[in-house]
Amino acid sequence: MSFFFIIFFALYGGMHLYAFFKVRAALIPGTVSSIFLILFMLVMTFTPFIIRMSEKFGFEYSARIMSYIGYTWMGVLFLFTSSSLAVDLFRLIIHLLESSLHRDWPYLKPSAVLSLFIPFALSVSIAIYGYFEAKNIRTEQITIKTHKIPEEVGRLRIVQISDVHIGLIIRKERLKNILREVKKADPDILVSTGDLVDGQINSLIGLSGIFNDINPKYGK
Repeated sequence: MSFFFIIFFALYGGMHLYAFFKVRAALIPGTVSSIFLILFMLVMTFTPFIIRMSEKFGFEYSARIMSYIGYTWMGVLFLFTSSSLAVDLFRLIIHLLESSLHRDWPYLKPSAVLSLFIPFALSVSIAIYGYFEAKNIRTEQITIKTHKIPEEVGRLRIVQISDVHIGLIIRKERLKNILREVKKADPDILVSTGDLVDGQINSLIGLSGIFNDINPKYGK
């Protein structure tokens, strides 16, 4: 487990360091601004650990606030790093072509400012789209024909849910919306195939009772 944390914080800290140098190259912040930016990124780097400890010791409200901030930032930073690396790779390819062909194409190379703001705008746009897309619960129907089901059973309807992540952020209303769709499907079997719960389960008292209203013929 300690090895996992070392790898995680090394990678996550590296992403923050990369983003810091991108900001510094584009905006050239002063000393005070740089210190505030470094402090913010340090806090964000260790936010998953802070959330975990806050939840563990019963500070659920503060843990939930930190979850919204920290995990939103994590998603945006991951998207920013991915898209920014793509821009940097494009700049590198143009530079290598210029060197090998002895040409100069400055109009093909985004400036430091554009190299910052294009990936940032793209990341924020994708994050906003992902937020609303995640709230839009849709069902997918797949028909599997098999001779392994006894004739007396006939059609067997299995409803699968996955990656619900009930915890600090996903709460009762989200779970009710999901199970509303489950009820509409009228399952013979209900299965959850992973990540039903996040974090500390002792703060989820009462949520498990919502499943009591769904009683498929062959269980859940």
